[in-house]
Amino acid sequence: MLKFGALQTTYDWEVKSGMPTNPSHAAETDWQRDQNDNAIDYDYLTVVKPSYVNQATKIAIARTLLHEMLHAYILSHIDDVGNEIMFEFMTFRDLWKMIQEDLTGFNNDPEPVHHEFMAQKFLTPIKDALKEWDESSQPNQFYEDLAWGALMDTGTFDHFHPIASESRNRIINTNNAEDNNSAQGGITPKGNPCQ
Repeated sequence: MLKFGALQTTYDWEVKSGMPTNPSHAAETDWQRDQNDNAIDYDYLTVVKPSYVNQATKIAIARTLLHEMLHAYILSHIDDVGNEIMFEFMTFRDLWKMIQEDLTGFNNDPEPVHHEFMAQKFLTPIKDALKEWDESSQPNQFYEDLAWGALMDTGTFDHFHPIASESRNRIINTNNAEDNNSAQGGITPKGNPCQ
């Protein structure tokens, strides 16, 4: 957050209400674009679907914003390396390795690479941030389950929570309950509605 919130920073991250380019997404983050649809270095935009904000619980929205901030953060490191700020390469060498191993996927759709990287490196920070934001009003398991939101399509999730496992079903249902503010698979939302 300091990267985007510092006074005199070159990094700009904007969050606004609107329709993501993929209508099945609650939110998405990309570079801001110029009039020729070229990415603008150090300028990132997160678009959050209004219907999601109207239906999800506050903690689901907080989780979504943390997740989207990480997308912007990853994009900022790509900009840094692209502009030859090489210390960023060493800081995130695992990300660069993943990008190099999946150049085609990255060029066509960077989301799977971002998500795998987040699943491997950022679950605990997301969990801790949600817990702090929510003043630890729920058990740790709840925040950890929410941290998996939007990362359930990763190999890391499959590794730790195999198909048909109790933990996998609990995580999916917990996230769906908070995203929809309704009971899902026997799990009721713990968060409060946004309205």
